[in-house]
Amino acid sequence: KEKNFNVTKISRQKNKRAKALKDDKVDTKRLPWSLPPIPKNQTSSEQFMKELSAFKKTLDIPLPWETTPRSNLPLPIISLSLPKSATTTTRMYFSCGNLTTAHTNRPFATTRIGDCMRDNFLNGTSPFHGCETNVRTNEVVNVWTDIGIPDDYCFYSSLHDGGLEHIAKFYPNATLLLVVRDSVSWIT
Repeated sequence: KEKNFNVTKISRQKNKRAKALKDDKVDTKRLPWSLPPIPKNQTSSEQFMKELSAFKKTLDIPLPWETTPRSNLPLPIISLSLPKSATTTTRMYFSCGNLTTAHTNRPFATTRIGDCMRDNFLNGTSPFHGCETNVRTNEVVNVWTDIGIPDDYCFYSSLHDGGLEHIAKFYPNATLLLVVRDSVSWIT
């Protein structure tokens, strides 16, 4: 009980700090190892890369993902990582390599990947049957991240009996990726 109380107390403190920061009521002194804020006259790294890519295209300079193989890894690439274990970063990394990715939901749809996988597991059909394509482009998804359901209908292929076997049955050559975090920092 004491541990639960401490986690709840820490969570409340974090929420208070976040609210205070949002309301500008706290002096936010930067820590010595913090990265400096992006100056107003500069863009974020994401915006910079978009601008650089556009500039290279005007000069007919091929971008790396247009001239090199998309991936040497067997497809699909399935991240078995739990939430808050770099699933978004993993998706962004492979998107950068021009692979079609899905994170949490089927691309441009409201269907959760975990719901699709659970239903297909129970029906004995391919894990991504019915949600394997991007709704807008109809491209087949090559990389799957954040594939579980964390709420009332909790389901994670990496944790449930038969989940990994179900993936292996339909995708025997798939690349399975597992990013782990320190357990204490993960829950706080």
